[in-house]
Amino acid sequence: MNALAKFFFLGACVFLSMGALTSAESADSWDEADLAEREKRMADIASEEVTGSFLDEAEEQAKTLVTDCDTWLKYIPPYNPSLNSVAFSGSRWVVVGGNDFYYSVDGLDWNWRYAGVSNNFTEVRWFNSRFVAVGEDGIIMTSSDGVDWSQQGTPASSELRGLATSPTRMVAVGRDGTVLWSVDGQNWSTSQSPTSEDIFCVEFFSGKFRLIDDDGNVYDSSDGVSWQYRVGLPSFPQYGSMMGMGTSTSMLIAVGYDVTLPSPGGGVIYTTTDGSTWQK
Repeated sequence: MNALAKFFFLGACVFLSMGALTSAESADSWDEADLAEREKRMADIASEEVTGSFLDEAEEQAKTLVTDCDTWLKYIPPYNPSLNSVAFSGSRWVVVGGNDFYYSVDGLDWNWRYAGVSNNFTEVRWFNSRFVAVGEDGIIMTSSDGVDWSQQGTPASSELRGLATSPTRMVAVGRDGTVLWSVDGQNWSTSQSPTSEDIFCVEFFSGKFRLIDDDGNVYDSSDGVSWQYRVGLPSFPQYGSMMGMGTSTSMLIAVGYDVTLPSPGGGVIYTTTDGSTWQK
């Protein structure tokens, strides 16, 4: 029995039962055996697995993945972790969250892989023909296919929160001013961090890596090793953080939050076209 038929059958049963109760002078007018049979049948129907749909045929056919961002499909992971980041290799998607990996070739059908560690993952990127995932306690893991993962050595002990790539180099940033760099995603070195504040976001834009620390200070680097202070974000909130960045060929956008805005706080967006002059 499909979901729609079940809905109407249960409704009819309830309606008939209510009508019988209101027309009877007392509960004694019910045949106990008949009542027990009705209750058993309703319980059996309610426990049936729902295999149907409330959507009509046209609506069911419309449930397909599109590329115009108008139609979205929901996938529920088997272990329901908090999913934090997604990357695409050109032929495969990978999502990280908790200590789990998910991979898919079409973005519709997903497969789960346990990382084999207790660390939670915060970010994943595709670089140098491999996925690179980072997270708690400075953990770094890599995979060429999103299925089989290897843990790499790391010089960091603080949580890593962001990744960025140039054509030849990858940079990782995290709490306590942690900044790492690598030319292959597997072997990592410590950079000369310009700050002791937490860093949640980094991006490569207009020929340089750009990071923003928890005080709203912007730093840049051409190689990911040596960093220079560039500017402070204008009107940066006293209690705020920048949590992520994204780029086009002509603009860099940083997003975060400001807890001083009306409860429960609110989001803030900064933009720049040159990495030096920012608008809020």
